[in-house]
Amino acid sequence: MFTKSRKRIALIKEMIEARLKHRGVDSVQARLSVKALGSFSAMSMPEATIVTVLEGIKAAYRRGTPLAHELIRIEKQRYRSGHDGLWFDEILALNHNENPGATFIDFLYYRNQMEAPENGKLTKDEVTFLVEIAVTEIWSWN
Repeated sequence: MFTKSRKRIALIKEMIEARLKHRGVDSVQARLSVKALGSFSAMSMPEATIVTVLEGIKAAYRRGTPLAHELIRIEKQRYRSGHDGLWFDEILALNHNENPGATFIDFLYYRNQMEAPENGKLTKDEVTFLVEIAVTEIWSWN
């Protein structure tokens, strides 16, 4: 059985491969590119941020913490990597919507735009696509 950290790395690599294919990279080349990545390199990819944030949201949900409180906690933690107060406040205002999934997709897109170098920025569609891959897997973890 995989440890949680091995599951995390495997999921991140699966997401990287899916993103490469989504961007039109040949399946074989996408697979080879991912196989060439070490764990440390994989953890520096945008997909790692998505997985880490979703794990935090899941843990907060299990504790009964409201999504807005968890997003504020994450934002305080990642503040030095970039921050746009107006954009973040807009995301929190959306949290009152009946679709929390849209709120954390918006938050993950925002974090990617704040943290990633230009060549690592994802489109909102890519964030949505990657979250769809990650959520089911992460929610199945104990």
